[in-house]
Amino acid sequence: MLSLLFKNFAFSLGSVRDTDISKKLTKIALTTGFVYSGLLFWNILNAVNTSFNILPDEYASSISYSVLSTVSDMGSLALPYILLIYDANIKRDFIVFKKSRNEISTTMPVIVSS
Repeated sequence: MLSLLFKNFAFSLGSVRDTDISKKLTKIALTTGFVYSGLLFWNILNAVNTSFNILPDEYASSISYSVLSTVSDMGSLALPYILLIYDANIKRDFIVFKKSRNEISTTMPVIVSS
């Protein structure tokens, strides 16, 4: 009976943490999906433009492929930045917070007598 109680208690504690992780992963997945959907939309727009000439000729001839390659590279390399935005552990590892000079120590002095 006691082991069943501990199993239920451990499961309830783990479920809160699992929900937190699930929310973070959902945010990361949605943001990544949004970035890649933008890349797909850009490719479709360029493909449609070659057939139907929707956009001006100056755009299609001069900057279309340069912008496409740049945006594609940026989208492919976006995942580390997305993780940096959403994951607190990665923020803690990469962003160094400077301590202020006026910080008061919270430790108590210990006097050792012999």
